[in-house]
Amino acid sequence: MILTRAHGANTHAYTPTQAATGDERQGAGTLRGVKTTIRTAGPAATAAVAAQLADAFASDPVMCWIWPDTGQRRVGMRRLFAAQLRYHHVPNGGVQYVADPPGEVLGSAVWDPPGHGEPRTATTLRSVPALVAALGTRIRPALALRAALDGKHPSTPHWYLNKIGTAPQVRGQGVGAALLVSRLRHCDQTRTDAYLECTREETIGYYERHGFTVTQQIQVPGRGPSLWGMLRRPS
Repeated sequence: MILTRAHGANTHAYTPTQAATGDERQGAGTLRGVKTTIRTAGPAATAAVAAQLADAFASDPVMCWIWPDTGQRRVGMRRLFAAQLRYHHVPNGGVQYVADPPGEVLGSAVWDPPGHGEPRTATTLRSVPALVAALGTRIRPALALRAALDGKHPSTPHWYLNKIGTAPQVRGQGVGAALLVSRLRHCDQTRTDAYLECTREETIGYYERHGFTVTQQIQVPGRGPSLWGMLRRPS
């Protein structure tokens, strides 16, 4: 499940000078004349990445459906994203983020490598207390969402874009695109598919411009939101 926004050209666009093509490498670039880097997230970055993504997802239709209350949503998302990153995504090595020199996170992309799109049973059991604490009384809609998404991934090996989002102050300046292209270049080099679920119909075109194609529409039961599964073949 992802969130980013499509924007036109911007004179202050983030310009990567070395796009990261794997988990170990970092990419450098400039934003408003300030050097920034694409980094692979380790445990120490979990809290900052979770907070940045929670801000990015503040108006996401799926998150608004899970937490109708704005205050509960902000607190719940930070806790939920932190737990998901800590127990599943960060250990898999596919989480990348853009930071400025002082270390402020400006954008993040949560990718799961082939074969790791769903948490292992042991990982799920370890994360249950943190997930329950994060969701509180909103666990029922969260479980409905999970059930709606189960079994929808492509059968071929693929990188899964679970989330992507940028800080409000840099939206439209190429940070999200740099994070997206960074992994997609790796997919092209390794001849691997990429898959995501788009949560806003109006952003489908953004991902189509990056080579994704809508393969299915997913409707969450109980008057839940719609999501669009999108697949990209390597080019």
